[in-house]
Amino acid sequence: MAQQRQHCSGGGAWTSIGAVALARRLVRRGAAAQFIPELADFSENGFGHSLALRVFPDWSKPVVAALLPTGRRHLMDGAANEGDDDATTVQRLMVTYLGARARGRRGPLRQEAIRVLRSGAWSRQALADMKKLDSFMRESQRLNPPTHLTFNAIVQEPVTLQDGVVLPEGAHIQMAAYSLGVDPERVQDPELLDGPRQYNNRKTPGQENWHRKWHCNHLNFGHSRIVCPGRFFADHAIKMIIANVLLRCHLRFPGGKTERPASLNLYDVVIPNLNTCVEFKLRTDASDYN
Repeated sequence: MAQQRQHCSGGGAWTSIGAVALARRLVRRGAAAQFIPELADFSENGFGHSLALRVFPDWSKPVVAALLPTGRRHLMDGAANEGDDDATTVQRLMVTYLGARARGRRGPLRQEAIRVLRSGAWSRQALADMKKLDSFMRESQRLNPPTHLTFNAIVQEPVTLQDGVVLPEGAHIQMAAYSLGVDPERVQDPELLDGPRQYNNRKTPGQENWHRKWHCNHLNFGHSRIVCPGRFFADHAIKMIIANVLLRCHLRFPGGKTERPASLNLYDVVIPNLNTCVEFKLRTDASDYN
């Protein structure tokens, strides 16, 4: 984050930064502290390769896969300027877009981060205590998930559901995660961005860490045994990045815009607007927690 601040102009001026490029850099720097670079790049290459293959019929995929550049790229080569990023980058970008839009909601999130980090430690407990930020992240993911469909699986043997429906062997199944998240029978005022929604809901015992938990109304991380094993790492990475931005910067959309840019839907995948810039300005009262 300190290196990214060098791109911001001094004198209290606003600096426009490409949101996608910034999100990728921040996520990669965070992942590089835990994983060697070639493994950190592997997921991006894999997602890009999979997405590219979707436009081709099944019978041609083995041939096309061998010809695609992403299929021949070595792990260490990376893909800094090609394809879309992984779910962590997409989610971080969605939160940033909503943060630039939701000016009145940033104050409570920043005050929470200051209160939690007064000890000066970025610990697991500190991140777990950022409950309002956790709620805002979940609300962001509810309205802008990385994919409309999740829980992708292939039935290995016939399965009979409780209502008598039989899933035959070889069937491909998915869950409509986005539709569940905006279902008015499940969520009150589903089209409304309500940052504290889950913060208020989580006061119910057993719902303290909703963003990284699976639930029948929240399937973006999967469900039951088919649940994302990296959800805790992603949760921590996003919280550290967003909290750092809130502590050190003001942010807004250029030209006085207040609405986040529309995303592109490619099949079931949601891709943030790749051309969007977000303006940053260093705070005069910036709080620095390393």
